[in-house]
Amino acid sequence: MNIYVGNLAWKTTRKDLRELFENFGEVNNAFIVRDKKTRRSRGFGFVEMALDDDARQAIEKLNNTVFLDRTILVNEAQPRQETGNGEEEDYAGAGSESGSQDLNGGPPPDSAAGNDG
Repeated sequence: MNIYVGNLAWKTTRKDLRELFENFGEVNNAFIVRDKKTRRSRGFGFVEMALDDDARQAIEKLNNTVFLDRTILVNEAQPRQETGNGEEEDYAGAGSESGSQDLNGGPPPDSAAGNDG
C-alpha cells in the first residue's frame, strides 16, 4: 500500500521516514518530494509498505502525531488527479481532525514559537 505523509519538517530525510514506518512492518520504498528547481523538500512524501495490514496500522497510529517537531498527516495515497488546467497534482492526501501525539515522548511543541521545522 502506498501511504501519503504530509506536513513533514524540512529537515526530514528519506531515512527518517523509512525508520519511522519500519516500526510497523516492511517498507519497500520511502521518499520525500522535492522542488524540481531548488531541490528543497516540499513538505510531503510517500511510503510504500509491503503488507496492507501493516500500512493500515501505521496510518492509524501515526496520523496526527508529532514527528521531528511537526504534526504529520498520514493516510492512504490516492491516485494522481487532474487539477482542471490539464496538469496533474503531485499527490493526493487528506487530513484528520483528531488530536496530536508526540512520538518523541514529550508534549506537542508550541506552534507559536515560530519553528516551522
